[in-house]
Amino acid sequence: MKRIACISTLALLAACQTTSEQDADEFGRIGGYVTDLDGTPVEGATVLAQGISAETDADGLYYLDGVEPSESILVSFKKRGFAKGYATTRIISWETVGVDGTLLEVDGVGTIAASLGGVVEVGGVTVDFDPSAVINADGTPYTGNVSVEVTHLDPHSEMDAAPGDLTALSFSLAGGTSAKDALTEGQLVSYGMLDVTLYGENDEELNIDSESPVDISMPISNGELPSLYHMADGDSQQTWSFNPEQHRWVEEGEGQVVADEEGNLSFDFQASHFSWWNCDQGMVPTCASGRVIDMLGFPIRGAKVTCEGGSSQSVTTTDENGYFVCSVLAGDTVSFIAETFVANSTAWDKNIPRVYIDGEGSSAATCEPVPTIDIQVCRETGVVSVQNVEAVTQSDSLNSVVNNADTVAAFFWEPPGYPQHCDNPWESIAQDDCVTYDTQDASTHFPNVSNHGIPTDGRSVGFYLDVSTPRKNYRMERDSIDGSPVYIWDNEEFDSSGKLVLQGADIRGGDNLDVYAPGDSTYYAGTWDEPYFASVPSQAIMDDQSFLDNSGGNMGLTYSGTDGGDLMVMAASMSNGSTESMICRMKNDGNISIKGNALGDLDRGYAGVGLYNTDTSWAMGPDGLPVRLQIFSGSTTLVNLQ
Repeated sequence: MKRIACISTLALLAACQTTSEQDADEFGRIGGYVTDLDGTPVEGATVLAQGISAETDADGLYYLDGVEPSESILVSFKKRGFAKGYATTRIISWETVGVDGTLLEVDGVGTIAASLGGVVEVGGVTVDFDPSAVINADGTPYTGNVSVEVTHLDPHSEMDAAPGDLTALSFSLAGGTSAKDALTEGQLVSYGMLDVTLYGENDEELNIDSESPVDISMPISNGELPSLYHMADGDSQQTWSFNPEQHRWVEEGEGQVVADEEGNLSFDFQASHFSWWNCDQGMVPTCASGRVIDMLGFPIRGAKVTCEGGSSQSVTTTDENGYFVCSVLAGDTVSFIAETFVANSTAWDKNIPRVYIDGEGSSAATCEPVPTIDIQVCRETGVVSVQNVEAVTQSDSLNSVVNNADTVAAFFWEPPGYPQHCDNPWESIAQDDCVTYDTQDASTHFPNVSNHGIPTDGRSVGFYLDVSTPRKNYRMERDSIDGSPVYIWDNEEFDSSGKLVLQGADIRGGDNLDVYAPGDSTYYAGTWDEPYFASVPSQAIMDDQSFLDNSGGNMGLTYSGTDGGDLMVMAASMSNGSTESMICRMKNDGNISIKGNALGDLDRGYAGVGLYNTDTSWAMGPDGLPVRLQIFSGSTTLVNLQ
């Protein structure tokens, strides 16, 4: 006998068992690119988070594996000849989040003798060292020559290379007194930033003794800030340093604004240690809130959202439901740029420009609402195929025999990114219309079984995958096809005596389906437990499944089990070597007619024809990523195309 397989190539897969160790602890992955301010990749930069490090490749790409979930993770970027870079992100569990780094080349290098001190001047910046102010990492005095790398950053044009964003911790006056003994959240308005990094004769990184602060003068400017924020000669302003432990700017003290004869401004202050320093006004912020989704409407968690106004900037990440809250200034006009990391790229983004912030609030309930940001990125990460089918098989005498052809299968892959991979060809077919396709061409095969055919980048969701009906649990042990994990219910097995035993699945119309998988840390997949994952449509049963002849005219079929939606008709040629198939969309009223010219596009000879009520939508897969459903509920017959 030969069974007609009209539904999915998944039913034809054969496999061999593979195993790997399962880790219980949750962790995630950080990936991204490091470039300079012009977008040129920076190769060989060291990227560090939670003590895990990696170096960028020739494209500037890096991955940090095994990062523990946390609400705030500091990612640092470092390469000699560039100023240090920092960014923060959040990992909820298992997902891969994107963090790009932008490094600013140092403006210049000066040299001093540590025991003598001295002044280094680079590009309008002066740094004045006291004798013996330089110390080793362990706090002991350093006595050799010191290379002083100086980098000045203009926040009005080079903010992409700034460490973090402009959120900060500022001093507050406790109890109405003048004592600054607490730190509160704030939002900065910046006029100039500076990084000074010290290296010893053996390339070891040095710092300065807090008891011997250095005098610094650096250029600042008002840029295009509103006039109420402008600095002028003689003004006092706060100094701030970027604190890697706090993941943000922290208020340090005060400095003075000085204008030269031409009106150019500089900022004079003392630094008691070396990290990034900033001349800013600290402001009391309000907030804005919104949501980030993908092209299928699924929430994107861990998406980076940059909230960039004319006066300030903050960066946040979305929660497990795709929602975000970011710090902004009331009265500012802010653009909201959301981006996510998919298919080795952070180029998937969407910009909501020019939202005027007129409210004041500090929680999501009182924040300025932002329109939903929908990033046109395909994050489909798998397919679950369930078929409830009465299939006709062909004997040597061409008699039609009806058999249960119910099956369950699934496989998963890395999200492809490009929007066309999430196209649903079924939606492009007009009612009472048919299209033909070649089953060897995965890009034209409907259903779109995996976007890649059987993927080479398959992912595991654990040692097994359970798909359950109200009557039975179908546990599919993980198998492998060409090294890619797959899950297929085996309709046949041999008992202890070697006898073949058929154990076909029992899927019925109206069944609610549950799914469960234990997860696989190797593939960044957590536990997947979704009750009522999907429902099986009612079954379309042909009134007569007898063997048919067709000599070129229209072919009519009647059936029961209409469900109010459209009926899917699929036909597959059985001629030796043929890969021609056809799909039609018909009005689901119990009576269809397939046009002869559509059947004429198939190779002559035997063909299988199936009628199906279907669900080809998407459902929530592992870790919130969408998976495609391929649920077919119907019946087939055999046709001799003459």
